[in-house]
Amino acid sequence: MTDGFPPPPPPPPPPDGGGWGTPPPRGGQPPHGGGQPQGTSGMAANVASGLAYALTFVTGALFYLLDRRPEVRFHAMQSIIFGVAWLVVWILQRLLGFFPLDVLLWLAYLGGLVTWVVLMVQAFQGNHFKLPYIGDLAEQQAGTTP
Repeated sequence: MTDGFPPPPPPPPPPDGGGWGTPPPRGGQPPHGGGQPQGTSGMAANVASGLAYALTFVTGALFYLLDRRPEVRFHAMQSIIFGVAWLVVWILQRLLGFFPLDVLLWLAYLGGLVTWVVLMVQAFQGNHFKLPYIGDLAEQQAGTTP
């Protein structure tokens, strides 16, 4: 029973060296040399460094514990120290509500917000952006002192 159309061509054979049903290479190595090195978060260093600032000391601590690359550890430690300092400014702003100090602490909190954004942008761009005092302390704690 034909409907006037020729039969479809057979499927092409799989490419050399692989295809359906080809077993994975032996030795536990993923094909094509992929995989992630030990002690990394599995993402590029600049992405991990930028994400370390996302929730300040929370994500900083997470990346500090999970990733062993020096640049990521530096940004994670700087995020932890900066986040704690920023939290202290916020707490003081809530506790001390009299006029001159309240305005000063509000400006410090606003400056912290701008600094936080700058830190994330610099880290995502892969720059080693170091804050005064906090950056030096972060390098010492992370063990990345040049």
